[in-house]
This record gives sequence, structure tokens and C-alpha cells, in this order.
Amino acid sequence: MFGYRVEVKAMKEQDAFVTYECRIAEVLQRNADENIKSGDTRSFFLRKSCKTRLSLGKEYLVMGQDGQTKDESGQMRYLLQDNFWIEELTSPQQCSATRFRNMCLDISTFMDNYRQNGCMV
Repeated sequence: MFGYRVEVKAMKEQDAFVTYECRIAEVLQRNADENIKSGDTRSFFLRKSCKTRLSLGKEYLVMGQDGQTKDESGQMRYLLQDNFWIEELTSPQQCSATRFRNMCLDISTFMDNYRQNGCMV
């Protein structure tokens, strides 16, 4: 099981999928993608039939099982499915607003705990 904070840098529709090219902002937990580090780029695929969509420039917490395929340069690719958790993260500017402060604190605390304890959270 992995956990990454990612930023969507590009997206394109391709056959039955929407492909998201994401910059890894932070590695909270890694598994089979052992060499992944902040600043790396990975591809995330989402079936067009899914209602979930990611937005360009937004950051997300993405957690799930490692990808089962690799691209032509040997980088892991991830198929976002129903066993993934995808949470849009609030921007630092929004977190400074009173109405988002508690939510931002909760997700920050969760990510800190997940980073330290993995699936034991």
C-alpha cells in the first residue's frame, strides 16, 4: 500500500481512460515503487466511466495498491480504482481561513500519522 501527496500537472483522454501526469509532492508511504521520491512524475489512469475527476494544478492525497504495469522508462503506472482513496487537499491560502482550519489540521495530522505509522493509522 502506498500513500502520496501529488499535484496534477497534465491530463489527457486516451481510449477508455483519462491519464493524469502527477508530480509527487511528498511520499508518505512507499511499497513496490521503491525509488520514488518527491519531484518525480507518475502516471495515474482513471476509467472515463468513473465519476471522479482530478483538476489541473490541484493537490491530492492518493492512497492505494501499487501499479501493476510500468511505462516505457520503467516507471510504475497506477490505475485508480474503487480500492483507492483520493482526497483533494485544501490550498495553504484556504487553510488560513477560519472555516477550513480544523479540516486542514485534521488532514495534516492524518498525513503525519500515516507517514510515521503506515497502515497502523
